[in-house]
Amino acid sequence: MWAIGAILAELFTLSPLFPGETETDQLYKICAVLGTPDHSLWPEGMNLPRSSSFQFFQIPPRNLWELIPNASLEALDLIKQLCSWDPRRRPTAEQALQHPFFNVRKWVPRPLQDASYSKMNEPSELSNHNSFARKLVRKSITLWFF
Repeated sequence: MWAIGAILAELFTLSPLFPGETETDQLYKICAVLGTPDHSLWPEGMNLPRSSSFQFFQIPPRNLWELIPNASLEALDLIKQLCSWDPRRRPTAEQALQHPFFNVRKWVPRPLQDASYSKMNEPSELSNHNSFARKLVRKSITLWFF
């Protein structure tokens, strides 16, 4: 789920949210966005054997809207939830799909039918259907071989 949050952010910015080059650099980049984890954010993570010898960078969290200015508030909230330090606090795929980010607020009308489509399907025009289809295929082929 973490990766989905990072990819969602990347879709808005067209660049990685955490562009680390090495393991240490990757952790630094994550801390630079999410802030330094502590026992309140990730109790189990702070007790991992490797984390006891590793000193996390002490960095406050950034506002995601500064990093992803073209994302909606719903998108920012979902990214923040998906990229939570504590895996137990991240939503499952099913929970993420119920997030308001995926609610479409506007009704999208079906496209109007092309007038030639309705004429093609009329019984009197069936004989012309094959010639119309050939012209359509020829036009689409010429578009690809310009």
